[in-house]
Amino acid sequence: MHRLAVAQTHRGGGLGESVLDWARSQATAGSIPLLRLDCATENRALRSYYEQRGFRHVRDATVISPDGARELPSSLYEAELPRL
Repeated sequence: MHRLAVAQTHRGGGLGESVLDWARSQATAGSIPLLRLDCATENRALRSYYEQRGFRHVRDATVISPDGARELPSSLYEAELPRL
């Protein structure tokens, strides 16, 4: 999962959590053992949001933008999914 964002006008309505729940159910139904996502390392609020929803911080990494012009410090997360 990459670039989960909710417009300011819709914050607090549970939309982000609904998207994460949907992704979890799709991955679980497909027998995928892990759901992985990333976010900007400096975005403490988003990191906390993911951790509160059961994602574990795996490591930090530097990602190069597709055009090679920027280095993006990223934090990588994963959540284990139940096996059906």
